[in-house]
Amino acid sequence: MTYQLPTPAQPLNIGTRGSLLALAQANEVRDRLAAAFDLPFEAFTIVVIKTTGDRIIEEACKSRHRIRRSAIADLLRPMRRRIG
Repeated sequence: MTYQLPTPAQPLNIGTRGSLLALAQANEVRDRLAAAFDLPFEAFTIVVIKTTGDRIIEEACKSRHRIRRSAIADLLRPMRRRIG
């Protein structure tokens, strides 16, 4: 069986998550593949994949931030009444 090597016109997609570690690993894979097959870096495309879990974590972080801001506002409210 023969395989066609990737080209800049038809690059090979390397899927990865968006963390700094995952992106560093994907870039390392790209660099090593390019060197091993004597191909230009443009023959590979790094594609960040977002999973449902990533979206849930992002929403949880946003929600936690909103809750934290709300809690801080609740704590400051009595102090503002005394000052103002």
